[in-house]
Amino acid sequence: MLRNDCPVVAPPDSAAPHSFILDRVAFSHDHNELHHAVTGRPLGKPDEHTSEILKRLFADPELESQLTLRKDALIPDNHTKLKRGVGGYLSIIIYGPRSYLASVGDFMTQCGRYLEDPIGCDRNVPYLNPQCLFSMHENPPMTFDLSNPFNVEEENTTHHPNILAGFETIDTLFETLTPDLLRTTLKPHQQRALTFFLRREQGQHPHEDGFGLWLRQADGSGFRNMITSEHRPNPGPACRGGLLADEMGLGKTLSMIALIASDHSNVGRYQNSFVTGRPRREPCSTLVVMPKSIIPVWIFQLENHVHGGKLTYFVHHGKTRLDLSKSKNPPDVVFTTYETVEYEGRRGKSSQGTLSAHYWKRVILDEAHIIRNQSTSTARAVAGLQAWARWSISGTPVQNRLTDFLGLFKFLRFAPYNDPKVFDDEISQLWRENSAEDATEIFKKLLSSIMIRRTKAILDLPARNDKVLWVSFDVQEEEHYRSVEQPVIESLEQSPGESWPNAIQQINKLRLICNLGLHAPQRSKLEQVTALDGSLQSTLFARLSLGEDLCAQCLGPSLANDELGATMSSNTYYSACSFIYCAACTQLLGFRSPSPCGCTSEKMPCPLLPLPSSIRTPQLTPTRDHTPSASSIGNDIRVSSKVRALIQQIKDFPAEKHVAFSFWTTSLDMVERGLSAEHIGFVRIDGSVAPKNRVAAVEQLRNNPNIRVILLTIACGACG
Repeated sequence: MLRNDCPVVAPPDSAAPHSFILDRVAFSHDHNELHHAVTGRPLGKPDEHTSEILKRLFADPELESQLTLRKDALIPDNHTKLKRGVGGYLSIIIYGPRSYLASVGDFMTQCGRYLEDPIGCDRNVPYLNPQCLFSMHENPPMTFDLSNPFNVEEENTTHHPNILAGFETIDTLFETLTPDLLRTTLKPHQQRALTFFLRREQGQHPHEDGFGLWLRQADGSGFRNMITSEHRPNPGPACRGGLLADEMGLGKTLSMIALIASDHSNVGRYQNSFVTGRPRREPCSTLVVMPKSIIPVWIFQLENHVHGGKLTYFVHHGKTRLDLSKSKNPPDVVFTTYETVEYEGRRGKSSQGTLSAHYWKRVILDEAHIIRNQSTSTARAVAGLQAWARWSISGTPVQNRLTDFLGLFKFLRFAPYNDPKVFDDEISQLWRENSAEDATEIFKKLLSSIMIRRTKAILDLPARNDKVLWVSFDVQEEEHYRSVEQPVIESLEQSPGESWPNAIQQINKLRLICNLGLHAPQRSKLEQVTALDGSLQSTLFARLSLGEDLCAQCLGPSLANDELGATMSSNTYYSACSFIYCAACTQLLGFRSPSPCGCTSEKMPCPLLPLPSSIRTPQLTPTRDHTPSASSIGNDIRVSSKVRALIQQIKDFPAEKHVAFSFWTTSLDMVERGLSAEHIGFVRIDGSVAPKNRVAAVEQLRNNPNIRVILLTIACGACG
């Protein structure tokens, strides 16, 4: 059984109601016309190529076809604007004997048509697609098994590996025993990571006989640079530390806690014969820098995996500050935030009691990709911290371009590649002078000296299965969408040269209806804001809509709670030059941009102003009753078709836990409405949830059998 989609143009006077579009369609050979199967009303004409295909299919008595015109398909022939864009679509489901399978498949391929899984079959028969690989000996699925509620089409997708797919570490390291301070036994891959950490804090190459990029010559004549092949009697400057880039789910935090715990049994191991310039006294404290939202995660992990009282810690943040110059018994671990380091960094290293005035045993950056832009004040402040060893933790150290590594190399002091000119001359040049494969292999060799990266493939986990569910509107949503779509199309076609922010703003009207159905705002909240300049508000709204919500100062999510715990009227601020700032950085910067910018005539810092909440997120159209009945959720118009389909997916797998992400909190509000109506337990994490409560929410999901779903905004869920 087969299906194909073909374009259709409706007659000029077409104004068919939705009931016609949803019913079966018949094809007239003589007039090359589609008409309603029951009433006979003309519905439109397929294009010439499709007509020829239909005539050939209908000419064979062994084949039967089921034709359905999509309910959004009727497009008047005289509607030139729409006709120039998207045509109507005809769904053709073909039934026939299995002996016809190969010939029908060849015919469709020759015609340039590619067959998809069918939706809405009117008979329950075995399903085979000759254009897909299958075994003739296996039992094919039945067509009714392919059907699903809420007009949902399911599509398997391919998971594309990220840019680091070729840089996984070959695990040839031996396994270091779990430190005595830990009550949790490390997994083998974490024990090998600990070996990597200990060797790198000696400055040694993780696998080879050498130090960093410098490998010892077999004849004892000196050292050779593994990238440039330069020879030296002694290795170059020591780089102690490196990059932990394991994928999410491999226990990176526990691995680093194991390194800290190993200090108590490895005193003095951070010396070697090629290290000079030892500090005046032994450093003993580890500084961990991270976004505020994951401090509770580190504290939980520390208390859960370490024997009670064996490792002390202090949170250096907000009004709680530790003056290490006066501390006789400094804590083993100090937790702080990127914003705090940046703020204190501007006060200068000479200031007593600041983080930059202390010499640390090691500095660990969690979510280290935050400093990928090495020119930001946060990246400069973090790179200026003094430490014996330096570590970066990030499952995504490179996100956009190769130079994302430069910020990490500057922090790690990975000479000579912490110099932008050398980085460009020797690393970026690799791709200009070599094939992509050769350049990747050379760069992989360089990274292997300081980076360890493993994927979840080393764990015994079920295979990942990615699917896309296509959800159709109901009749009312369809009418509402079309009423908004037409003005949007006309607006974009009438002003093709308009700026992208305006285009995004227009498209967002349709996105909101897709998510919220009839409860999408009738008029964009952006249009109601008069305090901002029109072009500026369009730019800000477009940036936020595309997920560009990172603070220009710290590169953290701007839509989160304020960092310093102060009561502020807004969580997000903006400058006249359309940059976005989080509340914490805004307060630390004194409500002014960090440097003079060109948007003011005097070249002075821009004032930072609160961003109206109506721009940050759309608002649900209010309903009269906020206590929906559990029995009415399937037909409750207060929940969109998309959310109903999501709720049904959750109900179909009652024994599983579920995570639902959305960029818009408004979408999560509607999902909450649906979950509550079905009495499905859930927790939620967004920018309004205090960091300490986020850990509690995750623990509820993990341990409470009545909590089956966690709702997350993308900004919060992507961190920690």
